[in-house]
Amino acid sequence: MNIADVADEIFRDLGCPNHTSISPITFWLVRNVGKLNTLLYTNYSGVSGVIVPELGASEAAIYKDLFKVNYWQRQVDSNAGAAAWDASVIQVTEGNRTIRVTDRNNIANTFLKLKTEAQKDLMQLIAMYKINAATPQEVSDGTEPGFGFGIDGPLEGYGYDASTYRGFYDLE
Repeated sequence: MNIADVADEIFRDLGCPNHTSISPITFWLVRNVGKLNTLLYTNYSGVSGVIVPELGASEAAIYKDLFKVNYWQRQVDSNAGAAAWDASVIQVTEGNRTIRVTDRNNIANTFLKLKTEAQKDLMQLIAMYKINAATPQEVSDGTEPGFGFGIDGPLEGYGYDASTYRGFYDLE
């Protein structure tokens, strides 16, 4: 999957926010390919705005969630702390009009919940990726002496040849 396509999907998943565009997302993805490599034990490289080799669907999904965790953390940082503290009026009602101002700490807590959920999704995707990418260290059909992982003799009548498969306790 092309990196511009991944950035476009991220932009649309976030609801096309006004404070960012596809270009900064693409820049972040190219600059942070090392994080993806570290998490997935892969060897991608970002060269002149292109990630080589091209991302597969699983890697792209993980990369999107990695960006979202970073994005929500930046939203938390911009809405929390003393610099973002706002002691304004919470709600004013006059006639049939109501103005409600939400405290920035509540907004930061909402962003923190979104970040935590995105982080949980990211960890699940990484775990599933690693499970699916795992290769067995040794494959044995049970025909070698001492292993005994074959098919027992009673299954010979069902099309299994006893000379090919060893019995469970056969240690010759």
